[in-house]
Amino acid sequence: MWTSHGPSLPNQLLFPIGNVLVQLAGVSGDSLASKRDGRGLGPVDRVDHCFLLLEVPSLMMPVDTLSKNSVLAGLPRQERDLLFPACEMVEIHLGDTIAEAGMTLPFVYFPVNSVISMTAMQDREHMVEVTLTGKEGSSGSSVVLGDERSTCTAMVQIPGIALRIRTSAITGQASRIPYLHAALSRHNLLLMRTAVISVGCSRFHAVPQRMARWLKAHWHRTGIESFPFSAQFLAAQVGADYKIVAEALKTFHENNILKIGRNTVTIVDQEALGKEACECYGLAKQAAADYMAALAEIARTHADS
Repeated sequence: MWTSHGPSLPNQLLFPIGNVLVQLAGVSGDSLASKRDGRGLGPVDRVDHCFLLLEVPSLMMPVDTLSKNSVLAGLPRQERDLLFPACEMVEIHLGDTIAEAGMTLPFVYFPVNSVISMTAMQDREHMVEVTLTGKEGSSGSSVVLGDERSTCTAMVQIPGIALRIRTSAITGQASRIPYLHAALSRHNLLLMRTAVISVGCSRFHAVPQRMARWLKAHWHRTGIESFPFSAQFLAAQVGADYKIVAEALKTFHENNILKIGRNTVTIVDQEALGKEACECYGLAKQAAADYMAALAEIARTHADS
């Protein structure tokens, strides 16, 4: 995995040198377009910035790992055999940016026990979560719609393991992997529904309700109850003022609903937290249930005969 140590800037060009990927940004010059195929840089007039993208090695992947992601679990044998060589298991870390809005997606990520947030972000201090995905889906599923550029910034919110498949392996052989294309298309509908719910929630509901809904959604995606979240991080994700979020966390802690530690939030009382959440949690949960039912039907339709 390539982890950026610099910002995304216009006219970006990437090229490998051994195990290091060099990012040139603000590149100008007539030869640039003809050199994006990787055969060389050629002469350029100006390079404004240079950053290194450091490679994170992939992990050994047992064959049954595919079954731990709901989309990949439904792959018929022929598609599984076709995609397995292009699939790798990687460890992704809290705060990793695995896709940037408007940039080409080199990989589609399928979380196993991690969570990826789709975020609208101006900078690290001005961002808000639009939707998220866990083991039920993927990030980058929009590539099946005909555009390999990311629609948003995708950041790791719960660290862990993910499987990734090179985008070209998905878009370049659509006729040979009909199940995966159908499954990712249905996942796009889930993301659209949850994004609409999130927008309405941000507009109409109080911060404590939104935060309770947000934490319940993460528990629903992962099954874990303790998260590496600070008050500042939560405030950014729910699009609220830090002081209001900190006060809500304090109230939940005093009422034994949450336990607040140093950069950790632990759910103590699931039932009470659910009562604090707005109705958007139920709507999002129903959207996820509808998606899982549709995914099972897609798998049955494309099952090996």
